[in-house]
Amino acid sequence: MTKFLSSVAAALLAFGCSAYIAASRDPGKDISVLRIGALRAQVVGSLGRPVISDTVDGKKIDVFSFQNGYKSGFNVGRAIFHVGADIITGGLWEIVGTPTEALLQGQSKVIKVKYDAEEKVHEIFFYKGTN
Repeated sequence: MTKFLSSVAAALLAFGCSAYIAASRDPGKDISVLRIGALRAQVVGSLGRPVISDTVDGKKIDVFSFQNGYKSGFNVGRAIFHVGADIITGGLWEIVGTPTEALLQGQSKVIKVKYDAEEKVHEIFFYKGTN
């Protein structure tokens, strides 16, 4: 009985954590900017700083690595679901909801982008994650 009461107390203390995690997730990067001819400034502006940036034969090469989150509408929907589940279960949903949200981080992506001499996208390589 003590373990059960401890679990209930922990769940009530964590009430809303899964909803908060779902609502505060990064909505993801706009990878639609990755197209031949796009300017490097547009790519970096959309994907953030590259983890590796180099120049070979006078041409830039960037490697981007990030967790691409879910669309913000999907995040809000999950948050609303978690709040409803918390209310219905008196907070016990957090025992399942919070670890579930910890696992839903989006798709990991590693992308290499080669630019031409004018810093326009020349080639795109998806090493991890698909376009």
